[in-house]
Amino acid sequence: MSNFRTNLSFLPAFLSISLVIFVLGFLAIFMFEANRLKKAIKEDVRMSIYFRDEANDSLLSVIRSDLGKKKFVLDTKYISKEEGLKTISNSVGEKPDSLLGFNPIPKTIEVRFKDYFVSDDSLALLQKQMEGIKNVREVGYDKQVVKNIDRNITRVGWVLIGLAFIMGLISIALINNTVRLTMYSKRFIIKSMQFVGATRGFIMRPFLVSGMVIGLGGGILACVFLSIAIKVCTIYFPVSHLVDNYLQISMVMAGIVILSLIICLVSSYLAINRYLRLKLDDLF
Repeated sequence: MSNFRTNLSFLPAFLSISLVIFVLGFLAIFMFEANRLKKAIKEDVRMSIYFRDEANDSLLSVIRSDLGKKKFVLDTKYISKEEGLKTISNSVGEKPDSLLGFNPIPKTIEVRFKDYFVSDDSLALLQKQMEGIKNVREVGYDKQVVKNIDRNITRVGWVLIGLAFIMGLISIALINNTVRLTMYSKRFIIKSMQFVGATRGFIMRPFLVSGMVIGLGGGILACVFLSIAIKVCTIYFPVSHLVDNYLQISMVMAGIVILSLIICLVSSYLAINRYLRLKLDDLF
């Protein structure tokens, strides 16, 4: 019966710690997802290289091959005059060649880049280089979109970092307070063991183990809550790719369990050490 009551006494600590760690873990998952979205948005930016009619297929093949060899290029796509005309006709509902008597759409190479390269300065430099190639009519990309991506992603990044820092401090404070309250109920037991001559190590050992159990249990319970939350997100937000990021989710779950374990262990040590230093009268 006493063991059962002891286990029940740890239940509020388990729940409190698990909820705090769950929020921290969910924030970490959200940051991973935000980073994935940032990468997807940047890699969707395209630079279009338009050629004059004099540009032959061999020149286009060489330029496309050279671009494909660059480390910052994700992929390239050649769009012939006929393909470009078909796309425009489908978009506007009319055939420009019927109105003008010729196909005005130029041969085009579309280039997509790896996320780290997509910035206004890098793309502007590449644009200038490509415009210097013979038979290149024009090189273009949506500069305003790129500028908005840079500006907004920087802002969101700083907000997430600040939020993670604040949540980290709050989590540490709440977990530390929960463990201290748990140890507070055991203060007379700690003092009694000290009076009968038990060594500090002997006194601390069971309470440190209890702290580790609370931290481990709270971390595992937080992982259960996190798994449920991820499942709910994938049901109500199908565009989310959370379930595809098994490695990242596993890293976050392992991290929050270890973090919970360390915080509870350190908090238990500090709390026990405090009560060992106090005089009996100070325990009341």
